Amino acid sequence: MLNLKDNRIINSRQAGIMMPLFFMRSHDDWGCGDFSSLKQWISYFKQYGVKIIQILPLHEMAAGEICPYAALSAYAIDPIYLSLADIEDVQNSSSARALMQQFGEDVASWRAHSRVQYRPIKDAKYKVLWAAYRQFTMTQKLNNTARWREFLIFQKTEGHWLAPYCIFRAAKDKTDWASWKSWDASLKDAKIEDIKSFAAANAGQMMFFSYIQWQAQLQLKAARSAAAQEGILLFEEIVPITTGHRCANNISHASLSPDKACWRIMAESSKYFTGIFIQ
Repeated sequence: MLNLKDNRIINSRQAGIMMPLFFMRSHDDWGCGDFSSLKQWISYFKQYGVKIIQILPLHEMAAGEICPYAALSAYAIDPIYLSLADIEDVQNSSSARALMQQFGEDVASWRAHSRVQYRPIKDAKYKVLWAAYRQFTMTQKLNNTARWREFLIFQKTEGHWLAPYCIFRAAKDKTDWASWKSWDASLKDAKIEDIKSFAAANAGQMMFFSYIQWQAQLQLKAARSAAAQEGILLFEEIVPITTGHRCANNISHASLSPDKACWRIMAESSKYFTGIFIQ
């Protein structure tokens, strides 16, 4: 949490700029600004005395959505902003590197396009991230390394939103991105035990989404650190509280009848779901 009250930059007259991250392009992005290009723009802005950089919301958007204010989650970061080349598991995975090469022509096309090609870029990044995640679990989980333990700490610390989000995200895939209002009653209005069963059956996919958020948080933290070293305050705009009906937070806190308020219960009782992650 930023302490703006005692911040020297914010409490004096300074030059600042507000830009969307997808606009902060670089020569090695995938057709959309990412956390690596953000650091390059930080260095660029420093030359002109910029002391404050505010970027539009980074929250994950639903499939087919291009507006940063139409968030799928009030917490989760959109994976389109991940710099794949900066992920250790991508570097160490032959499968991930092969996919990066395979998408070479597509990436060149996305870079040349006048608009961000959200859907194909994200679909491609998900494939590379899946290969990276498999590399991570095979090398880190099995050996209980320091990085694996760091991942578990992230899940436990962020479990209050991360667990419900990952279940919701897995459910969206399972229902082919249909609105939760049209889900089958066995999922939408299920009791807590049914949700537990769903979470257990989809634990691998949930871990994958959790891994993506871990990497996104690490890259955002690195960008903030790079800005601080240049004497620049970097922060992102908070998504409006009036997120759409497709948002994980809305269904997690839906005002359903007490015997069917599984998603509300899930949000309020994330201890169990965090346990799924760390077992």
